[in-house]
Amino acid sequence: MGAIKVFNFSQNLASAAIAESISFGGDFILRSIEFAFSASLTDTITVSRDNIAGTAYDSVLTASAYSGADTGFNTYGENYIFLNEDKLIITSTSSTAAIVYGTVIVEMI
Repeated sequence: MGAIKVFNFSQNLASAAIAESISFGGDFILRSIEFAFSASLTDTITVSRDNIAGTAYDSVLTASAYSGADTGFNTYGENYIFLNEDKLIITSTSSTAAIVYGTVIVEMI
């Protein structure tokens, strides 16, 4: 088992949508992403891979719509493998008055 790395972020959606582009400086396996929300919201959060091989190979890993009182944790983890310069992209569409807290956990390989 490789080293575990954690990336935490937060975004006040009233100010701007989520626009995270994350690289871990080596090959890694995506183990989980967790989101928590400070208040009810209506939003879609999309998790994608920015593939080093070019935009023709970029892929949406998951897109989830949230509505109303979805204020608990929502976890994704599909063991996707990312190569050295691949990036994990997390975006949203909302201008809701809520804060999103995110935690990304990867295993280096």
